[in-house]
Amino acid sequence: MKIIRERAEENLVEKLRTGNGLSSNQYVFHIRGVAFSRADFDSLPELINGWIGQNCEIHICHDLDLFVFSPYLSPEIFKQIKKHLQTRFEHEYEFSGQARLLSFYDIETSGLALIELAEAKLAKKKEAQKREEAQKYIVTKEEKRAVFLKSLPYPHLVSSLNKRRLARAILEILVVEDDPFSRKLISGVLTGHGVSFAEDGHKAVEVYLQKAPDIVFLDIDLPDVTGHDVLTKILSLDPDAYIVMLSGNSQGENVLTALKAGAKGFIGKPFTKEKLFQYIAKCSKHQYEPTGA
Repeated sequence: MKIIRERAEENLVEKLRTGNGLSSNQYVFHIRGVAFSRADFDSLPELINGWIGQNCEIHICHDLDLFVFSPYLSPEIFKQIKKHLQTRFEHEYEFSGQARLLSFYDIETSGLALIELAEAKLAKKKEAQKREEAQKYIVTKEEKRAVFLKSLPYPHLVSSLNKRRLARAILEILVVEDDPFSRKLISGVLTGHGVSFAEDGHKAVEVYLQKAPDIVFLDIDLPDVTGHDVLTKILSLDPDAYIVMLSGNSQGENVLTALKAGAKGFIGKPFTKEKLFQYIAKCSKHQYEPTGA
């Protein structure tokens, strides 16, 4: 007996399309395994193999449907297997009527219908896998967010943020941006200031506590958490933080959410140096007129 679980739908579709190992007068036995209890389902392959006798190949699909191939399958053997199953599970399951727990296909006359059934199962499997992956991503994202909002790197630096900021002679700027091109562009524009960079939310909080910047230019789209999360986190540590959001996604909802949460402004991408200097001037302790602006 050969049992195929890994890539069962893919193998099933390929086998039916190519006819590999099949003859035109061969039959296929289909069982809706999902209707059985787990213990009964697990016993089905051995039972079927015993009843057919030899050369049995069973594909166990993602939805627990079983497709049984054997050169020895025939209408008569199908009737015997159905009778065996009804006798063994007569009190547990309904083997007649609309439930259709058991089906029998003739390759010669029902080959196309079988291929369509197998392809539909493959499509459903892929869709289910997409949903599972999406759910994993959501859980992972939410877990990361929860850890991020609770974490506190360098707690000893929190109380001295404002003191260190006021003691500086030059303006300190933090740019939180994961795009290398944008970082290079901003770096070239903001010459003459102290400029630090962070590529993700976790690093942004670390650098903020270390540098105590006067102003933060914060991208909304970051690889680990959102810019909104970083905004919330920094403001929880330093209510006086001056944060300006950066994003190519400048819909009103994004802007409103950031401003309500405490951002001092919003710059849409592609941004200009005039916009950057406008916010720098607003937050500066002394109005600064940049050279060549």
